[in-house]
This record gives sequence, C-alpha cells and structure tokens, in this order.
Amino acid sequence: MSVAVGVALPMSPLAGPLGFRSLPLGSVLALALMVVLYLVLIEGARQVFYTRADAQAALPPVRHRTLRHRIQRRAGRFSQPGPLRPR
Repeated sequence: MSVAVGVALPMSPLAGPLGFRSLPLGSVLALALMVVLYLVLIEGARQVFYTRADAQAALPPVRHRTLRHRIQRRAGRFSQPGPLRPR
C-alpha cells in the first residue's frame, strides 16, 4: 500500500504543493543503467553457479577398485563372519 502511495503521489495534482519535482534526465538514465547492469551481473552469476552445480551433480563418484577388493568379492560367498557351529 505504501509503495503505491509513494509511486502515485509525485504524479498526482498534490505533487506541486508538496514540493515534488521530476528527476533530472541524468539521474533517470543512471538509475536505468544500474538496474540493467545489476540484472546482467546477477544472470551471469546465476549461470556460473548453476552450471558448476549441475556439472558436479552429473558426474558419478569415482571408484578405485583394487585387487584386494576383487579377491574379497570372490571369496565372500565362501566366507563365514564367525566360527562355524558344530552340527
């Protein structure tokens, strides 16, 4: 509500009696340039951030399987985690 009043008040007939004046053209252009530059920089930062995050998420984890791992995998079905019970 207060933003709408702040936008409408300088354009209303009360602007003159309240002392409102229009901004100089240089100020309006500088403000527009800052807004455009801000949007370009934010978009660039967003592209860099999400490109890196997507690239890291897309890569599977690197596995290094050694000879010991392969031997343990083959011997696993013949192994018992504890002593055997007598029958």
